[in-house]
Amino acid sequence: MNLWAGKVDGQAPGPGTFSSVDPQGSLYVVYDVNRPESDNSFNGAYMVINPGGTGNSNLSTIWRKIADDQGFVNKTGAFTLTAPLPSGSYAVQGMTYELYNQFTPEQWLLAVNNALRTSYPQRHRLITFEAAEDPGTRFYDWGRFASGLSLTDPGSAPTASAITDPGGKTNTWAPGVYNIAYSITNAAGETLVSPTTSVTINAGQVLQISPITVPDAAIGVNYWCNSDAGTSDLSQFSVGNGIIPPPSGNVAQYPGVADPTTFIVPQIQFWGPPGRLARRPVDFNTTTLDVLSLKGLKRRINRGQYPERYIDLNPNWWRETGGRNIQIYYDGNDQYALKFECISPVRPLSGETDNTDEPLEIMIAGGMYYLWNVLSMSGSAQNVTIWQAEAKIAEARFNKARNYYQMGTPRKTMRTPFISIRNRWDNFS
Repeated sequence: MNLWAGKVDGQAPGPGTFSSVDPQGSLYVVYDVNRPESDNSFNGAYMVINPGGTGNSNLSTIWRKIADDQGFVNKTGAFTLTAPLPSGSYAVQGMTYELYNQFTPEQWLLAVNNALRTSYPQRHRLITFEAAEDPGTRFYDWGRFASGLSLTDPGSAPTASAITDPGGKTNTWAPGVYNIAYSITNAAGETLVSPTTSVTINAGQVLQISPITVPDAAIGVNYWCNSDAGTSDLSQFSVGNGIIPPPSGNVAQYPGVADPTTFIVPQIQFWGPPGRLARRPVDFNTTTLDVLSLKGLKRRINRGQYPERYIDLNPNWWRETGGRNIQIYYDGNDQYALKFECISPVRPLSGETDNTDEPLEIMIAGGMYYLWNVLSMSGSAQNVTIWQAEAKIAEARFNKARNYYQMGTPRKTMRTPFISIRNRWDNFS
């Protein structure tokens, strides 16, 4: 609940006053013809009458809610209350009042998203992605590479079945019906969970999920299942608890990881459901992003193999050439890949029910700063001075929270100009 209005602009701070009494003697209607706001501006708001005894020291301070429909009419200055005043002593000319209101969920969604976006660069997401070195060029547009990280949510359920327990591990499946799904992951994040497929697992059986083909911008998948038979809440499998079949040929396979050439995630078997404390599905597709800054560059020397092996690229061997482009100062090798280390703002919410892991202090302080600032800039309402003061307080708290929760980033190495020494060596040949 926030102080919304008192006196009109240009007047000294303080409560407003009733300009007249209801001609019908109703205790449900009070008037202030000096209010400049449009009709219905205060629908559903709360009126504090005689705040602190400023209108009549012999009367108590009371609260009344303003009607949700036609609660305020600008032409007459009439406020319609949902409950009558306790006596006519409150419905007199010169009685003081203040208006309090609540911000709507839609306003708070805008405010929280603004707080999330403006918390950058103190708060951010570290985004890393790779691109194969191209012997035919020394210029790379990392911005274009980053734009290809967005993934579409899977539209079909995985193929899964119950098979006879092959042994070798402890089977913890309880007989019953289980819902199986998957989500696709890459360096930018994770998609929403796919539609589910139901599998009935009996005693002596385990779960088997068939191979999944993912887009070329994906790294792999996460698997999901309900922890208890017959329930609907999904939890994430730990791929470390799964077993995949022996690889065919010389291509190594890893649980939940797509083959870098075929983009097929191998078949996998699980000997039990996820634990009850396992991770829950994300509320929005986190792969949609706006990568804003390149912080570092590494070279992968075992492209397509695991575990990954990287070396820091000599700072004298590459430089930024403007925009989102870089130039390398050596001949590329298509057996190697470049790993770009970038940062991106925290992803905003897409709906009122979305979740975020961002600190609550940042969202509240940043949200209040946004709301009070918008009111003070866009309203012809009362107590703009108060709104500006509230915005200033919220801004200070927001900046303090951003600095307190500031995250580290890969630090750019100071680079010296690249100098070719080829001609110098030629003089000694």
